[in-house]
Order: sequence, then C-alpha cells, then structure tokens
Amino acid sequence: MLGILHFIGNILSGGTLGLVLVLIYLVVRKDTLSSEEKNTCYEIINFNISFILYSCIAGILIFVLIGFILLPIVYIIGIILLVIGFTKHLNGENYRYPGIIRFVK
Repeated sequence: MLGILHFIGNILSGGTLGLVLVLIYLVVRKDTLSSEEKNTCYEIINFNISFILYSCIAGILIFVLIGFILLPIVYIIGIILLVIGFTKHLNGENYRYPGIIRFVK
C-alpha cells in the first residue's frame, strides 16, 4: 500500500502529493507499523524532500542557463529512481535511494 501511495502521488503531482500521502500514512498508522515500514516511510519522505530541493535548485539555476540542462536530468533521474523504488517496494524490499539527503531518520 505504501509503495502504491508513493508512486501514484508522485506521478500525479511531481513529488508533493507523494510526500503528503506518505506523511498521512505514517501519522495515521504510526502505532501499528513495524520498524521496517517506518524506515520505508522515512526513506520515501527523504526521497521526496531531496528531489523537491534538487528541482528548486535546478529551477533557480535556469537564470544562469545551466538549469536548462540540470532540470530535465533531475526529473529523469527522479522518475527512474521512483520506478525502481516502486518495484522494490512491491517485492517487499526496503529500497535505499542513492543520492538523497537523509533529513528524517
């Protein structure tokens, strides 16, 4: 369920809805989640926050023209990692996204 919420939310909104849905899931089911599920929630939250941050930085860098190259790269990498993470979550694995900042532990 968690992987599906994350995938659909990110596809529909570019990251914000995926973050909100996972946060709601974590808050509502906090008492019943295992430590592995909580770690998965934290990993997904870190992924979304990191890629929203990367997108904002690449968007700002458009003013110095390098953002025109970076922004599509950030989106493509984000989509690739999202699909890989989704397939791993469906297989019951806790996928650790590479290249993200671990804000929440």
